[in-house]
Amino acid sequence: MWVMELKRDVVTASTVDQLQRYVVELRQRYPGVTYGGIAVAPSVSPAGASRADELGLLAVELPEARLRAVAARHGVALDAATGHRPRPPGQIRTVRPAPRTTRGATDPVRAALLARVDARFPPGSLTAGSASAKLLREYCLLAFPSSTPALNRLAAELLEQVLQVVPGSAVGRRAAGGWTTIDTAEGVTAFAVEPKRTTIKTSFSLPTDVAAREKAAGRITVKGPRHYGMWVHAALSEQSQIPGVMQLVRKGLIET
Repeated sequence: MWVMELKRDVVTASTVDQLQRYVVELRQRYPGVTYGGIAVAPSVSPAGASRADELGLLAVELPEARLRAVAARHGVALDAATGHRPRPPGQIRTVRPAPRTTRGATDPVRAALLARVDARFPPGSLTAGSASAKLLREYCLLAFPSSTPALNRLAAELLEQVLQVVPGSAVGRRAAGGWTTIDTAEGVTAFAVEPKRTTIKTSFSLPTDVAAREKAAGRITVKGPRHYGMWVHAALSEQSQIPGVMQLVRKGLIET
C-alpha cells in the first residue's frame, strides 16, 4: 500500500523525513502490510530528491491543478489553513484473494502449459521480496515458450521493476489469453505483460489526458476506461524502451 504526502508547494528533505515517519509508524503498527511512500508536489527540491533516494521513497513532481485533482479524489485538503493531517485508520486489513482454481476454456496444449506454470509458480508466490531476477527469468521462459530468450529476459526485467514500485504486489496469474498479471494486495491488476515472437505487449492504467497524448504520439493504444483513467497497451522490443514504459506505469499508479 502507498502512503502519499501531498504538498501544495515543494517536496523538501524535511517533507521526505516526515513521510518516512508515517511509513515507519504504519509498518510497525501493521507488520503484515507492505507500505511504500510517495511525496508529491508541483516541485521537488534537489535535497528532497536526494533524501527520497536515500530512504527508498518516491518524490514526484505534479502540476498543481492535477495535484489538487488527486487530493480531491482522495478527500485530502491541501491548504495549510485547514490544519488537516491524515491519521492512520484504526484498523487496516489487507487480504489477497485466494488463487484462482479454474480458468476459461482453452485448448489442451495451453491448458497443460498453464498447469505447469501454476505448479512451479503458484499464483501470488512471486513478490518483490521473494522473486529474484533469476527466478523471474525462469518464470518467463516457462510461461512464454513461443517468445525469444531475449524478449523473455526483458519481460522478466519489467516484472521485477513493477513489483518494486507496487508495494504488496505479486505476479498474480498466467491467464488463458496469454497475459501474466501483477496484482495488488487487494487483488486489483496493476500491470500485465505478454512477450510475443517479436515484441512484448504491456498493459496498465494511465490518466485520461496522458493516454490521449501518448496515443496521439503513436506510443500506445487505448483499450477503454478503467477506474479514474484509461487501460492502455504499449509494446516494446528493446531494453532502451523500458524506462519510458516504467515512467508511464508510475504515472498511472499515482494518478489513477
